Amino acid sequence: DVSYNSPSSFRQEMRIEGLTEAILRRHQGPYPATTQSRLTDTPIDGIFVTDGVHVTAGGYLDFQQYFKSDHRGLWIDIDLEATLGAPPVNSPSFHPRRLTLADGRSVDRYIKAAEAGYRHFRLPQRLTQLADDILVQDGYLAANQQDRFNTIHCQAYEVRQRAERNCRKLSMGKVHWSPQMQQKWDRLHLYQLLILGHKKVRTSSRKVRRLLKKTGLSDAWKLSEADLQAKWYLEHQEYKEVKRKRAHQWRLEYLESQSALVQKAKKGNIKARSQRTRVQRMAQKEETGRRRKAQGKGFSGGLQQIKVAQVAPDGSSHWVTCQSKRLVEEGCMQENCLRYDQTRYPYPTPPMTEPLYSNSNGPNAEQNSKALLRGLYEVETSDPYLASFIDHCQRPEGLEDQPLEVDLEDHVSFWRKIWVDLMRTIQMMNSELQANNKRVGKSAMVYAEKHKLIPSGQHGSRKRHQAIHLALTKRLTWDLLHLQRHPAGWISNDAKSCFDLIVHWVAIISLMRFGIQWRTFRSMFDTLMKSKHRVHTGFGDSDCVFPPPTLIPFQGCGQGDGAGPPIWVAISSILLGMMISKGLGLGFGFDFLMSISWAPLLADCFCFVDDTDVCQAALSPDQSGESVVSEVAKALQWWSNGVRLTGGAIRPDKSFWYLIDFKWNSQLGVWQFRKKRDYKPSLLPTGMSEIAVELDDLDGTSVHLKWLKADESAKTLGILMSPCSNRKAQLVVMQGKAKAWADQIQPSFLQQYDVLPLLCTTIQKTLEY
Repeated sequence: DVSYNSPSSFRQEMRIEGLTEAILRRHQGPYPATTQSRLTDTPIDGIFVTDGVHVTAGGYLDFQQYFKSDHRGLWIDIDLEATLGAPPVNSPSFHPRRLTLADGRSVDRYIKAAEAGYRHFRLPQRLTQLADDILVQDGYLAANQQDRFNTIHCQAYEVRQRAERNCRKLSMGKVHWSPQMQQKWDRLHLYQLLILGHKKVRTSSRKVRRLLKKTGLSDAWKLSEADLQAKWYLEHQEYKEVKRKRAHQWRLEYLESQSALVQKAKKGNIKARSQRTRVQRMAQKEETGRRRKAQGKGFSGGLQQIKVAQVAPDGSSHWVTCQSKRLVEEGCMQENCLRYDQTRYPYPTPPMTEPLYSNSNGPNAEQNSKALLRGLYEVETSDPYLASFIDHCQRPEGLEDQPLEVDLEDHVSFWRKIWVDLMRTIQMMNSELQANNKRVGKSAMVYAEKHKLIPSGQHGSRKRHQAIHLALTKRLTWDLLHLQRHPAGWISNDAKSCFDLIVHWVAIISLMRFGIQWRTFRSMFDTLMKSKHRVHTGFGDSDCVFPPPTLIPFQGCGQGDGAGPPIWVAISSILLGMMISKGLGLGFGFDFLMSISWAPLLADCFCFVDDTDVCQAALSPDQSGESVVSEVAKALQWWSNGVRLTGGAIRPDKSFWYLIDFKWNSQLGVWQFRKKRDYKPSLLPTGMSEIAVELDDLDGTSVHLKWLKADESAKTLGILMSPCSNRKAQLVVMQGKAKAWADQIQPSFLQQYDVLPLLCTTIQKTLEY
């Protein structure tokens, strides 16, 4: 009954002890009541802290919000870094979708709200007018028409966002629903309301009557407050027990009973399939949770801290951890600017040099590109790699552009078979742009497969081609070299961020070679060049965007672009053509005849997306391994410079090479691989002083590629392999994975069934097979 500032008040006593009320010291009166039983302007509840606790925010919740009580909930936010000297702990946040396709009512509400929004903004009529303009203008839109389309697109997106917000309320509970669990919840809620009524707290009499009838506890309102408290306590203990032991089983029984009722009533199987799908999803969710828990994998709430290099005044650098929203976003933006601009700076790649770049992107870009495709584009250069690349950009005679029009049927088909929540990309592009990109990529691949424009060495991004098949092809090629005792060099290399370093005009030429029309690229690459780039971290979307540092737009098609894999297939097809013909004279590779048909075959490059193996064998088994080193070096130069012509580069740290040759072991009576000590530099071709192949780094410096022994296994295509069939390394890796899995299993289970030795034996027998 004493006032807030009275000397005899409880708060004044807390002040004497050095504690102040955290919420009230941040806000000035009047103050709301904190309990329903005493609606006065003097708050009863409070959170008291010392002056060393830095409170950033605080306030009161509404009555009955989040928990059942006649008192308000109180909350404060504390700056942990300033208070405790440690960074704040950011817990991962998960925001479920309000629109779920499994809920028919939710879908109906979404469609109804979206259609109303489309009619309000007249979006269908405005899009129809733009479509008519495109037909009249031969597929092109003026600048003001592009602005109109962007406005329509933004309004449509906002309409869909509003429609989704009205779909359903988010259920935040983690307990499986069933009629039995609902009965438990209803009984608990009834007792809570009756207890609040005894405490003179306002409650809904209608809700009480409904719960009395629903639970069958018609005489519960006659009980005293003490009896109700005892009933609530017993009911709550029973609820916790069944929630832990029975909730999941009750849910399964309920879903199975519903499926049985639907099938028995013969009202259609759609509902039955829906119920079975829910059961399967529950099982998959629980299995995934158990597996992640056994493997020690948690759930991330997004990128919330990074390490950046900071240069000190003395020139030394050290790593600094950034944890605030601003610093994390600035670090990501700076890294992205460097990543998507590295085809131009600091070491310009050949396609970005003048006048080649201007001729391929200026006002005459379409005419120059078509001339290059027909072999009529002349470029003055002394670079043999560039001249060979330009020559191999030509499309075979007799092939024309393929018509590529997206009609209503294509649009509906795309969105019916693709779930929106599965379109997770590293670069989160607009979903409609992704639909067009995937359509372009698919059409290009169909055209290229039909006209045999893709060399057999490229296995990536193609139907009926798998990485394991390519690994088998490499293994068989090594066996052939061994069988025929052919000296050879084998280079395994990895391209550096191939999708991020593709120059746009090179991608356009490559796709035009696959039959895509020029006007199609205006939609694809104009959007990439004019798009506004943001970063998305654990703090959400950035408030600002990062533009290119110059007038030259960012290059690269982007990780996650629907047309990215086909673009690289188109580009690598030109590079493989260069390797086959070598630009001059005979090409690189290993020629041999098939044993039955005597048909000639060439094994030159083995590609799976950007992982490439280049083979260069001697012309005769009578040659020595030393004699082939110079040709191996030339093969590496042709391939690495070819990749640079696309804007990319080879990573020396992820690349290596083998020198394969054989010697006769008279004691054992077998042919064996030569070891490093068996090679003699004196037998090298003129001009070479050591057994090595060099790769030009981005800055032009030569780097010696790592030379591995023939029995030294290296990881390619996810498998540890070596030319001399050394399977021990792969066996050790698989045994390690089996042991790591077995370590998560209970020791009693391992002792009873002796799982680990059985797994290791199975792995070893599989490798031997």
